[in-house]
Amino acid sequence: MFPLEIEERLMQHSLILNASVVGIKDPKYGEVAGAFLQPRGSERPSDDEIRDWVRMKLARHKAPKYIFWLGDKGVGNSFPLTGSGKVKKNVLRDLGDQLIKNTPDKRS
Repeated sequence: MFPLEIEERLMQHSLILNASVVGIKDPKYGEVAGAFLQPRGSERPSDDEIRDWVRMKLARHKAPKYIFWLGDKGVGNSFPLTGSGKVKKNVLRDLGDQLIKNTPDKRS
């Protein structure tokens, strides 16, 4: 997986302000892409629109299987940051794994 490449593609979307991509545990593949997204405004693209957007420029397997929006229940309103301002991807990875355990497959 190439998180930075996927994040850069996601942030090219006009409705996405910021993105952080982490590996989410998957029984079949070991790990799949999960994207934590910050919307630019109140409008949000659908999960399928986001995946199609990524697939227009990147390989099919790089499209995030799981998509989480900042501000949604259980996700929080901002990215967890280190003291130097970097995103704590380990926290997002653990949060994504926990959210997947507690909800049905978000990929519908």
